[in-house]
Amino acid sequence: MPTIRTPAHTIVEFSNGVKFSSQFDNGNMAACEMGNKKDEYKIWTAPDCAGTEYERSAKVNAWFYFNVTGLSEGTILKICIVNASNHSGLYKHDMRPVYKSNTTNQKFTRIKNSVKYIKHDDGSGSSIHFEHRIEVNNDHISFAFTYPYTYTQVQNELNVIDANHKNNLYDPNSIYYNRETLIKTQDSLIVDLLTITASNGADISDWDISNINENEINNAINAVCNISGVDTDSSGMSTAPTSDQVNLVNKIRGKWGLCICICICISVFLSTCL
Repeated sequence: MPTIRTPAHTIVEFSNGVKFSSQFDNGNMAACEMGNKKDEYKIWTAPDCAGTEYERSAKVNAWFYFNVTGLSEGTILKICIVNASNHSGLYKHDMRPVYKSNTTNQKFTRIKNSVKYIKHDDGSGSSIHFEHRIEVNNDHISFAFTYPYTYTQVQNELNVIDANHKNNLYDPNSIYYNRETLIKTQDSLIVDLLTITASNGADISDWDISNINENEINNAINAVCNISGVDTDSSGMSTAPTSDQVNLVNKIRGKWGLCICICICISVFLSTCL
């Protein structure tokens, strides 16, 4: 087993012309090796914050997303995700990864064959195995744990809303929408703060976050994540919110109206932490 210390965005080329890559938005493949069977490849995924002091446990490696090229028509590609998370309940009910082809299907859909899930008796974790028949020579095929929703998609969709939505504070039945940059990640990716609420009684001065410092923003993110049951990737906090966190979130809600959506999509965390 290779040591998982490489970034999640990587490229692996083999002497037979087959090439695996996760060098793209939301990709995750830390390492790839040939397996023992014909046309079998073993994939290792990277945990959150791989190679840093905040690295998550290898037992929570759910997300994978990579593409492969260089295979011949008729090849039965065999994929083994070596360090998969323990999602036996999902695969027991026929959960399947998704795939997309540049030729046969240009939108993600579930793979055609069921997944084989193995929990290793030696305590080394779990692995999943699946196969896919190559239909076109040298096709470009992407595989993912489930339907990707990338950072780029989020930004593009928000840009469309920005261009088309107009706030009307004089219409009490209209929807108020505001988008601000809450903070930027270490990779200079934007973490958006979306405010969506009724316009009735709204005052634009109530929505200014310029006087809130970065520590307060980070505390707010951690508090909202804890209260909603979402794991934070580097805070080390327990899932149970503290009374101070609850008070902080209530203070934010009270000041800013009612519904605050902190748009911290999974793709931001993956792009930041992996």
